Amino acid sequence: WEAAALGEVAALSALLTAEPELLNAVAPDGFYPLGLAGYFGRQAAFRWLLAQGADRDQVAENGMRVRPVHTIAAQRDPALALALMTDLLTYGAAVNVSQHGGWTPLHQAADHGNLALVQLLLAHGADPAAQSEAGQTPIEMAAAKEFSAVVELINSHAG
Repeated sequence: WEAAALGEVAALSALLTAEPELLNAVAPDGFYPLGLAGYFGRQAAFRWLLAQGADRDQVAENGMRVRPVHTIAAQRDPALALALMTDLLTYGAAVNVSQHGGWTPLHQAADHGNLALVQLLLAHGADPAAQSEAGQTPIEMAAAKEFSAVVELINSHAG
């Protein structure tokens, strides 16, 4: 798991050659290699793990219940988030899935004001009316932070 978090593709390759079952293995904290590579923004390792067949929709086995789409949507670097999400969606990852609190990737992208990521998610069928467990929609989250361009974009895809 450390090799995934650090983005060490050579180490990942050696580990998975010796023990292929580690590809989707869960760490003691409940996370898995693809999610860790995505969360830490290790693009080369992330792409390599996807190419090896890592589970693109694996759910963390802890209270957060995050999938790779959530760890990427939480990225603070908008360009990196867009690149990683583009890679992940190319492999057919689900976009209308929720994590702890009922947040979908669209909720996270809207909350961060990442216009390009919001656009990508909507283009792949993200539900603009999805509600969190608190009843918030992505548009409400963007509006609360005054991300007007995000609000307009989501509105253009609503109902």
